[in-house]
Amino acid sequence: NICETAVANQQMQIAVHTQQIKNMGSKQQEQSADALRKQQMLENQIVYEQKVVQKFDEVFNMFERNEADVFRQENDIILRMTGFGFDVGSAEVKPDNYALLTKVQKTINIFSESQIVIQGHTDSQGGDSMNMTLSQKRADAVREYLLANMPDYDQSNIASVGYGESKPIENNETKYGRSQNRRIDVVITVKRVLETASTDGSKM
Repeated sequence: NICETAVANQQMQIAVHTQQIKNMGSKQQEQSADALRKQQMLENQIVYEQKVVQKFDEVFNMFERNEADVFRQENDIILRMTGFGFDVGSAEVKPDNYALLTKVQKTINIFSESQIVIQGHTDSQGGDSMNMTLSQKRADAVREYLLANMPDYDQSNIASVGYGESKPIENNETKYGRSQNRRIDVVITVKRVLETASTDGSKM
């Protein structure tokens, strides 16, 4: 009858409204949980960044001004090895450089899970092909020396590349400029993805 139908309709409406309320509650819970998760990730990242700054300061203070310029460039930490030298035309790592490379090893261990690239650079004297080959040999020599003295380190984390004369930082027309362009740069790429940060920010 009409009354039963009306009651049934009301019950159906009540059930629909009840389900809508439950759905709204579930959605709000999901939104709240998502907001909390993002907040936690953000807090982890802040801690992580603080650790990066502390470690950068430790590395910065490790090197004398005549040994290396240490600076940050976006996600990278650069060790510009101003105190590192090769004999003319040579890719042999000299004993004079051992102490400086020991500090580089310490730096790599401080940023133990970062990707490292040893970059070789030359001035513009000589042919392009020769400079490219020489810069690669020098970068390879530094990498091999480091790995030989770090037997437990994951070798896949350290690469070497030669750029020849293609990336000067000073004018190659002057003696000083050429001396600055003949260099080894150690580039440390620090992770920046939120998900890679551990709760204590220790991995980098």
